[in-house]
Order: sequence, then C-alpha cells, then structure tokens
Amino acid sequence: MKKKFYIKRAFLLLLMMTLISCKAQEKASVENSSNTKEAIEENVNKEKDAKMESELFVEKENPRIVAMSVKSAKALKVLDYENVVGVPNGAESLYPYASAIGDEKNPDFKLVNNLSPDFLVTDKSVSYDKPLGQKVDDIDYASASFETLEDTKNGLMYFAKGLGLEENSTKEKIDSMKENI
Repeated sequence: MKKKFYIKRAFLLLLMMTLISCKAQEKASVENSSNTKEAIEENVNKEKDAKMESELFVEKENPRIVAMSVKSAKALKVLDYENVVGVPNGAESLYPYASAIGDEKNPDFKLVNNLSPDFLVTDKSVSYDKPLGQKVDDIDYASASFETLEDTKNGLMYFAKGLGLEENSTKEKIDSMKENI
C-alpha cells in the first residue's frame, strides 16, 4: 500500500517537472522569436529611412502641393512651405487660401485632380480604401511617419529634401521645434 502511494507521488512529481520545463522552453522560444521579429523590423525600418533620405521627389522649383493629411500640412507649415493648393478638413487654418479637399481618410479625389498639383504629401498613419496612386491621375506622392519625435524629424527632413528646401535651414527649424516641445 505504501509502495503504491510513493509511486503515485513520484509519478506526479515527475509529471509536474515535465510540465514546468515545457512551459519554460515555450516561454524562451516566444522571447527568441519576438527578438528576431524586432530585429527584422528594425533592419527594414533602417533600409526605408536610408531610401527615404536619398530620394528627391520633386524636380520642379516651388511645386504645387496638396497635403492629403493634417499632419503633412503641419509638416509643410513647419518647413515654411507656402505653395500648398489643397488641404484636408482640420488644416484650413494653416493654409486659408488652399482649397479644402474633404476628410483626410476620404478626400475628394476629383477635386484633388482638378487642383493640378505637382505632388501630394501624406503621412503613413492615413490609409485609403485603395492605394493613393490608384486614386489620382499621374500625380506622384510621398508619405512619411510622424508618430514619434524621431519619425517627425526624419519626415520633415524627407519632405524638405524632396521639395528641394535648404538642409541647414530645415535642421534649424527642426531643432527649434524640439526645443519648444
């Protein structure tokens, strides 16, 4: 009788140890896979940033721009860019002479086309039911992220470089913006 009791106890102890070790291995596996995923995402983001910094997207001097999002309109205002011909609802006070194109998530693409912009700018947090390139007729566009302070700095530099604005002046504006935060 005592022998069966001890055998049952030993079996339960062995079973508990097996379950605990399996749980520890599963946790380590999840941590390793999440670290790998983070490293891959970081590398992809670095490649995107490097690509963004090397591109000049507007070859024309003082191009007509439509800001497709409020954040992109604010970015253009920080850069003191004035040739903005269209803005979404919520950004009218930034550019009172620009045409309102409607809600940033559902703009009036017919109006955007009629404004004859040279380029469109938006931010990556705005999504459309179809890609922006399928919504407008032969108008190029650029987007940048403005989610974090570093993203905002990179986005402003990208827009400035793409629009052919002076780099030193842009850096000064960004530095003064960071001081005000």
